Amino acid sequence: MKLLTISIAAYNVEKYLDKCLNSLNDDRFKNDIEVLVIDDGSHDNTGKIAKRYQQKVPE
Repeated sequence: MKLLTISIAAYNVEKYLDKCLNSLNDDRFKNDIEVLVIDDGSHDNTGKIAKRYQQKVPE
């Protein structure tokens, strides 16, 4: 069970999202948090970035 859920509401934030998600991928917290990215119909690469992050971070 995860200790903390971090929800990120995202809309056209491709230039910030990668840095944000990578900062949450810290070894000290990796097993204690879950990250939810809610893409609100972005027209940029926000959704692709979130999917790429999901694929490289194990559950």
